[in-house]
Amino acid sequence: MAGFRPELWREAVPDDAPAELEGFNEDLIGIDDFVMPATQHDAVLWLSGSAYDAIFDVARETIAPSPHRHRRLDALARSRRSPANRC
Repeated sequence: MAGFRPELWREAVPDDAPAELEGFNEDLIGIDDFVMPATQHDAVLWLSGSAYDAIFDVARETIAPSPHRHRRLDALARSRRSPANRC
């Protein structure tokens, strides 16, 4: 899942961004005056999966793509299908 700050979205694609959205520009105050500070980031990427090594590889490729990416991911997929890796 990828998320973009509404202000960035509006700047990039002005005709496609809903006008009523706004970023977390002010701290949120919760129960017992718990404060969740407003933090300013333009984009967030959330990765989820059942295999930590696969998530690590996807995260690494997202941050710094490698020219050999397809070969490594193909090898990883083959190794997961291997009978030796089945329990």
